[in-house]
Parts: sequence; structure tokens; C-alpha cells
Amino acid sequence: MNAYITWIQELIARVNISRGMPWFVRGVYLWLAINALSLVPVYDLIWGEDCVFQRLGQLDGLINNVVYHLVYSKRYAFIVFHGHWVLALVSVFQFKWVSLARLAVWVTGLMLYFSATEVFNSGMMLMLVMSFYLIAYNPGRNANWRWINTGVYLLCVAQVIIVYFVSAFFKLQGEQWLQGDILYFVVQTPHFVSASIRDSALISWNFALALLSYLALAYQLLFPLLVFWKRGAWIFISIGMLFHLSIAFFMHLYDFGFAMLVCYALFIPSQLKST
Repeated sequence: MNAYITWIQELIARVNISRGMPWFVRGVYLWLAINALSLVPVYDLIWGEDCVFQRLGQLDGLINNVVYHLVYSKRYAFIVFHGHWVLALVSVFQFKWVSLARLAVWVTGLMLYFSATEVFNSGMMLMLVMSFYLIAYNPGRNANWRWINTGVYLLCVAQVIIVYFVSAFFKLQGEQWLQGDILYFVVQTPHFVSASIRDSALISWNFALALLSYLALAYQLLFPLLVFWKRGAWIFISIGMLFHLSIAFFMHLYDFGFAMLVCYALFIPSQLKST
């Protein structure tokens, strides 16, 4: 058992936290703050006593009753919402008690998310998961705490890999993806693309759309392997950034597209020290 623990410690000791980690931390909390601020104009429609969503009964219990009261009471929902984005901005910076602020960001974010799931997509959930991991991250600690920082970093990296793996797995179950037809249907969906794109000759490029569909699927399948390939990492990361920028601007999924771009800071540069 001791030999096994020693082996794990030696393996973790070889991990070199990416120099992009500080940018990742800032990106996560800036994303959460900006995402909340973008909803200020429609805040009254989403949270509070006059929101448009159906409010189902909650199970008895202190936590459920408190959360229900905070989210659907006009006064307290206001505090939760604005406290969330203010604390997210504060969490961008590194200070002694930042972990408490980040814990509050995560808790309030969960409350806002689960009380209005119709408003958000997986971008919000991904950032909330990352913010949970980052509660324990503090580069200002002494060397004895390096294990925690390294563990947080590895969890964040693993989370991105899981996102791609699960996404690719379910795509492989879809007939439209396997036949290369998925982008053909996407470009004709008003919810995802603008009228100018739907009316263009793009939808007639069947071969190009099929090729892009297969390339997107191949990218997600190969990501866990090629992103750690030192020589081709920058090329692979650049392709991924273009991929998610296209999702953001052409499909209007700005929140998810930029959430994934934030995560790419975890993979720049290589994580393992040379032996």
C-alpha cells in the first residue's frame, strides 16, 4: 500500500501545472459574471415571484425550503442573483479568503441554474463544475499545498476530456452524425443560424457539410490523445478554438462556445516535465 501511494505521489510530482492555469481561473469567473450580467435585462422574467417558469413543489427539508424561498422571493432572489456576479468578479483575483467567495459563487450559481434550467445550456453547467473544483485552488499556498493545486488542475483537465468523450459517444449513437447529415439540418434550423446563412448556397454544399461533420466527430474522439502531443498540440488547439468560435458565432451559442475556449487554457503548454 505504501509503495502504491509513493508511486502516485511521484507521478503527481511530475505534473507541471500549465502556465495557462491563471488565465483559466480568470476566464471561469469572468464567464460566470458576464453570463449573469447578460441576463439583467430579463431578470424579472427568470427569477423572483413574477418569473415565467412553473414553480413545482419542493420536498420538505431545511435546505430545499431555504433555496426555494431565496430563488422565488423577489427580495432574496435579487440578492442571490447580484451577489453571484459580484462575487464572481471578486473571485477573478487571488487573496486570502478567495475560497469562501468562490464557494458562494458556486452555491448561488447552482441555485440560479436549477431554478431556471430552460435558460441555460451545458456551458453554464461546465463553468459551475469548474468553479466547484477551483474552490480549493490557491497558488499562494506554500509548497506543502502543491498537491491540492495539482489535483484541482488534473480534475479540470479530466473534466474537459470527459466532455469531449461523452459528446462523441452520444454522437456515435446518432444516425445523422454517422451519415454526415447533421450540419445540413443544423444550417436550416432558425434557432441556430441566421436567415442569411440559411438562404445562402451553403446548404447545397453537401460534401463539404458532411466532411465538416465527420471532422468535428473525429476531433472530439482524438482530443484526449492529440492535445498532449507536444509537437502538434498548438495546431490541434488552434483547430479546436476555430471549432468553438464557429459554434459561438454561426450557431449563436456564445455561452457554450466561450466556455470551451476558456477551458483550452488548461492545455497550454504541455503539462508533463521532461524526464
